[in-house]
Amino acid sequence: MKTIYIVRHGESHINVSPTWIDDDSPDLTKLGASQARAIAERVSKLPIEVMMTSTMRRTIATSEIIREYMNHVPTESWEELDERRSPKSLIGRSKQDPDALQLMQKFADGFVQSGQRVENGNNFEDMSTAARAVLTKLEERPEKNILIVGHGFLTKMMVARVLYKDSLTAELFEPFPWGVRTINTGITILKYDPNDKHRPWWLYVWNDHAHLD
Repeated sequence: MKTIYIVRHGESHINVSPTWIDDDSPDLTKLGASQARAIAERVSKLPIEVMMTSTMRRTIATSEIIREYMNHVPTESWEELDERRSPKSLIGRSKQDPDALQLMQKFADGFVQSGQRVENGNNFEDMSTAARAVLTKLEERPEKNILIVGHGFLTKMMVARVLYKDSLTAELFEPFPWGVRTINTGITILKYDPNDKHRPWWLYVWNDHAHLD
């Protein structure tokens, strides 16, 4: 049995900016750093053997704080853990701009309607493929207790794939983007039992954020 602990990064400027900024937001906010310290203290009590992050700077910044509490744990970066990327023409525009909001809606539709893409932004097929790749890589890892520092949207996609497996479609994913919420540094736990041939993956905990109370 493997246990996968997935932590969403601490709050970054991309979460609070009044404009759309680059997807690779460079820094955690003051609150985000505080959140990272809280989750670091919590996961330091777990038997973590290895930590994975996305290649994006807000997850790396979060993982660096966690490593202050767990400096013995090796760390790797996986591109497959990267968050969805937005259309470039959104960058720098106000989140109140009607035209930008319309473009954002078209982008969002690409995750609940098959085959749609806006500019260079990701779509359902991209993120579903990434989530499947992450789950496959985790299956192949020798460690039994793995910590991932990742992102809210990809975590939702991973959970959707756990629940629906290869039958997942954009239409089945429709409740997840807005109906299933995450909080910065919320922790989600997946279990993997290779001896269960019917359903080896299962969701154990979703978005636990008791460390923030």
